[in-house]
Amino acid sequence: MNLQKNATKFVLLGSSGAGKTSLIMQFVNGIFDGLTKPTIGASFVSKSIEIDNSLLNISVWDTAGQELYRGLTPMYYRNAAVAIVVFDVTNKDSFEQVSGWVSELHENTSNAIVCICGNKIDLENRIISTESAKELANNLNLSYYETSAATGEGVDKMFLELSLQILSNNKELAHPMHEESTVQLSEDTH
Repeated sequence: MNLQKNATKFVLLGSSGAGKTSLIMQFVNGIFDGLTKPTIGASFVSKSIEIDNSLLNISVWDTAGQELYRGLTPMYYRNAAVAIVVFDVTNKDSFEQVSGWVSELHENTSNAIVCICGNKIDLENRIISTESAKELANNLNLSYYETSAATGEGVDKMFLELSLQILSNNKELAHPMHEESTVQLSEDTH
C-alpha cells in the first residue's frame, strides 16, 4: 500500500448494506453496481480533487459494517480527517445504529470532521424521513447529507463540501496549482 504524501483520510462507517462501498464507487468512478458484495475488513481508494488552485489528495476508506468485523473498525479510522456515518433511509435498524457509530468515533478519534449520510434516497420504500435524520444530526451536533449511490445525487456535493472544510481547516494539505480556479476530480484506485 503506497499512500500519497499528505493524503487526507476519509472513512465511511455504518451498518452492513447501507451503501458505503457503492457511495465510494460512485464518487471515485462515477459508476453504480447494484450487486456489490459486503466489505470484509476494509479497503481504500485514492482520488485527487482540484479546488480553487489547490490539489487535495484523499484516500477514501471503506469499512465492513457486519458485527463480526466491528472490533476491527477503530484501527481503520485512526488518523481520519473525515468520518462519514452512512445509513440506509429504507432500513430503520441502520438508522438506529447511527448514534452508536458516532459514539465509537468520538471515543477513538479526536480531530475528525464527523457527519451523517442518509443513502438510497432514490428508493420509493423510504422509512426514515429527512426531518428525522436532520433532527438526529442536530442532536449530535453534526452535518447531515442525503445521497443516492445509484443515481449519484448528492454524492459529489458531500465529498466536495467536506474537502472544502478540510482545506479551510488545514491549509498545509493543499498543494498549490498554477491555473484558474476550478474543481476537477481524478482517480487512482488501490
